[in-house]
Amino acid sequence: MDLWLRAQHLDGVRPLVGVSPTSRRSARMWRPDAFAAAADRLVRAGGAALIFAGPGEAPAAEAVARRMTGRHVIAACEGLPQLAALIGRCGVLLTNDNGPMHLAVALNVPTVTVYGPTRRENWHPGRPPHAAFQADIPCAGCGLQTVPQCPYEHKCMTLVGADEVAAAAERALAR
Repeated sequence: MDLWLRAQHLDGVRPLVGVSPTSRRSARMWRPDAFAAAADRLVRAGGAALIFAGPGEAPAAEAVARRMTGRHVIAACEGLPQLAALIGRCGVLLTNDNGPMHLAVALNVPTVTVYGPTRRENWHPGRPPHAAFQADIPCAGCGLQTVPQCPYEHKCMTLVGADEVAAAAERALAR
């Protein structure tokens, strides 16, 4: 991974902020503009964002990248070893409730996770350096897995703000 980071002109860049904007369930995906705004806030002092995309996930990563103004690279990962190696280099991972979030927890990389239709208390580690956000609405954690199923305009994901996620990530990076 050192060679890949060097080829991207990211060796020595800090902070490296991981962004994992995908999920196999559409209802678990936070807004691309919110990911971009949070990541931009974190990298504005000279860092860079690694926007992760596995096979078939490039459109979600590109949607975040198009909205970013700060330094960023799409990291197209072909397998778990490559993803784990890159996540392990990050100071924090901004993420949905997805596999890379669990991988980051296992690697002891701080996570800031946005939850919507899944119950955060079932999946989140619940301890620092990991933070979780879920909109405070009665239907949060409903279990619906696709956006079209939601009768409430997907508010569980749209009401979580980029500033609160970025602030939690800044606290994690300061540790």
